[in-house]
Amino acid sequence: MPITEVWVGDWVKFLVQKFGNAASGGVSVYALDNEPIWWDMNHRDVHPLPFTYDEVTNNGLKIAKAIKDADPTPK
Repeated sequence: MPITEVWVGDWVKFLVQKFGNAASGGVSVYALDNEPIWWDMNHRDVHPLPFTYDEVTNNGLKIAKAIKDADPTPK
């Protein structure tokens, strides 16, 4: 299942509802992704081709914005 910025925003909203925002003791650190160099080997079903730097940068910015839109208080 591809994880989009919409999915991430909904997940962060759920976390804020359950634990409060980052400034109030909720989740304060989010990882944007992990080792994109392995995507095409470990996740061939959703990412069959090697990553590009533009893809990682642009998707990372979208995900970061979705997190900050859902909870503007993480640092």
